[in-house]
Amino acid sequence: MPIRMPGDSPGASVNLEALSRTFMLAAPLLAENPDEEVAGLRLRDYYAGQILLALDPTSRWYVGDPLEIARKRGRPTGTVDGAAIALGLWMAGPQLWDSFADAEQAVVGSWLHAVAHGRTNSHNFRWFNVTMASFLATKGWEIDTVMVEDHLQNLLAYYAGDGWYRDAGNFDFYSSWAFQFYAPVWCAMYGNEHMPEAAALLAANHNDLMCTYPALFGRDGTMPMWGRSICYRSAATVLLASAFLLNEPSVDPGWARRICSGSLLQFLTRDDVFTDGVATLGFTRAFPPVVQSYSGTASPYWWSKLFLALCLPEDSPFWTAMENEGGWESPGR
Repeated sequence: MPIRMPGDSPGASVNLEALSRTFMLAAPLLAENPDEEVAGLRLRDYYAGQILLALDPTSRWYVGDPLEIARKRGRPTGTVDGAAIALGLWMAGPQLWDSFADAEQAVVGSWLHAVAHGRTNSHNFRWFNVTMASFLATKGWEIDTVMVEDHLQNLLAYYAGDGWYRDAGNFDFYSSWAFQFYAPVWCAMYGNEHMPEAAALLAANHNDLMCTYPALFGRDGTMPMWGRSICYRSAATVLLASAFLLNEPSVDPGWARRICSGSLLQFLTRDDVFTDGVATLGFTRAFPPVVQSYSGTASPYWWSKLFLALCLPEDSPFWTAMENEGGWESPGR
């Protein structure tokens, strides 16, 4: 059976979203311990099986041919979730990808390859195509590097200065949980080695945002309810962790971890953030008025992006520095 959130009706898209977004939480755990078990299930076997259930055309739970579905609907499909699966496979390291047989790698890779090279939207979605294609390239797949470069040039053209990107004309937390999250991941995964000029620009833009972005958070690390998709909650702090994938991060590591910790505690200490153990659609609690039409019951699990921090090495400054209050120690300056 596919992963399904409570209250969800059966359907390929909701099943795929539940799989891909919870996988971003499971993947760092697998990187640390490939034999990790939850509720008596070995996570590596469970997610390997779920990915194949979703992406194998011979499976009764196959989510469908993404290009054919996109043609019928007139819009891209599987793009967000394909990027999350590719990201999870990268975060898990060899633990999961290498557990697939060659034929299984071909199944997963073929589906991701089709989505990566398919139609996308002219905003943060471009990062999803870049992420999928670049991950596959690290696994020996041939990709359209001209397409990747074109997406990157467009993404860089959205840059508005001081670290912020225009996202279809909007300025909100999407700059952090999309542009400033995938950019350092891409630099570490692929860009530094294969497209160093673009990687250097993206790193510089990220560091520019670090000059002011921490000031969006309270002294205790709490964050405001601001902008769309606010049900992603602490994903807004992930760029403070992803910064330490860059060669020369500019943010104070102790302050970065303090904000990440405080933002997590802002929500994890509340009983009403979860219902029956599942993250609610809302901010501090379930609250439909703040939910966008494109959000589903698994959407809050973009929250899981923050657990990328668990993939940073133990000697990363993010982990070794003492937590501090950064700019809050002298707020009048």
